[in-house]
Amino acid sequence: MVLDRYQCTSPPLAGGTEGGNTLPKGDVMMTEESVSIPCIACPQGCLAEITVKDGEIVSISGAQCKRGQEYVVQEYTDPRRVLTSTVQLQNGQWLPVRSRGLVPKGLLFDIMLALRQVCPNPPVDIGEVILPNVLDTGVDIVASAPSDLGQFVPGQFVPGQFVPRYSGR
Repeated sequence: MVLDRYQCTSPPLAGGTEGGNTLPKGDVMMTEESVSIPCIACPQGCLAEITVKDGEIVSISGAQCKRGQEYVVQEYTDPRRVLTSTVQLQNGQWLPVRSRGLVPKGLLFDIMLALRQVCPNPPVDIGEVILPNVLDTGVDIVASAPSDLGQFVPGQFVPGQFVPRYSGR
């Protein structure tokens, strides 16, 4: 008999509640798991722990502020990110772009595919909308630098090109 590598070979555990154990309760199987999420809502950087039972959050511990509790719930239920990337201009140069707001994490690769189809014509100003309402998220993709700064090569850092230099003490 060949077992699928993800097939459970042992009976459900009873009595424990940590790490996603399955707990028998009558005829219905209930699951409870604890998930650790590092909070980035404020400079404290708490390590929050969420306890989830049957898909519902039942407790949050470790988040020391209200913003942290809201962030942890958001991160568990619907994680979102700011997307940063580059698009190629019609003249062959590359333009750095970013999302103007948070986009669902599950759509990041689809948005990247949509950005491959975009080829703006220079000149492009900083903040100019490159792709409006990307994938019906309500978030625009905008230029994060003007196109007249010179050649930008993805993955290549050019000192001083996009970062203002500090000249005083």
